[in-house]
Amino acid sequence: MSIIALDVGDKKIGAAISFSGMQVQPFITYDRKNFSQIIKIIKDSKVSRLVVGLAKNQNGKTTPQTKQTLVYIKQLRSELKKAGLAVQIFFEDERLTTVSAEDELIAKNKKGKKEKIHSFAARLILEQHLSKKNRANSL
Repeated sequence: MSIIALDVGDKKIGAAISFSGMQVQPFITYDRKNFSQIIKIIKDSKVSRLVVGLAKNQNGKTTPQTKQTLVYIKQLRSELKKAGLAVQIFFEDERLTTVSAEDELIAKNKKGKKEKIHSFAARLILEQHLSKKNRANSL
């Protein structure tokens, strides 16, 4: 089963995917209002787990973006239910993932940085989630 991570922005959402639970790749950036695209990806890729980046301040407190993300996930849950899809949803602290993704894209001199930033940030969120899961399993 596949795992997808989402980096939820104001207008765009980036997704990263892991088919193996090990290797992660930036996948797609889509319009926040386009639920049908992410539902299709979840269905076609047999996604069992969705990891969502949750923006927090450096002191760990919620931000306006945190609230927007939670509203989006509530809507997504409703759309998943309508589509008959049962997907576990986990939240992952995403502090500094966008900054790290920007740094990586600049270092690699990638074209279309603005469009790719969310999917690269989603990759970092998913890598962080899998790293924690793997550490917990090795104890």
